[in-house]
Amino acid sequence: MSNDSNENSLPLSGGSDAQPSVPTFACLVYLSKDDAGTTHARVANLDSLTASSASPRDALARVCREFKQRVRSAHAAGETIIWTEPPLEKRPDEQVRSIPVHL
Repeated sequence: MSNDSNENSLPLSGGSDAQPSVPTFACLVYLSKDDAGTTHARVANLDSLTASSASPRDALARVCREFKQRVRSAHAAGETIIWTEPPLEKRPDEQVRSIPVHL
């Protein structure tokens, strides 16, 4: 099932008749660090995705892999992807990253 009308789908370029070869979705991630220096990542627009790591890069990679797996499975099965609408609220100690994820 296509999610072209969903806010989490990224727009296509190349005119209205262009067909996407690979679906792309926005993964909205909030990053924070605890007192021990561990980076925590949580996805704000898809339920229950979190990861922790010593580096922001690793934490982002982990949540993006899980995001991609969940969205790919639902998309391949023709299921509706249940987005968190509106996205979770950002806490004051968090930074925002929006990552395009290609299936």
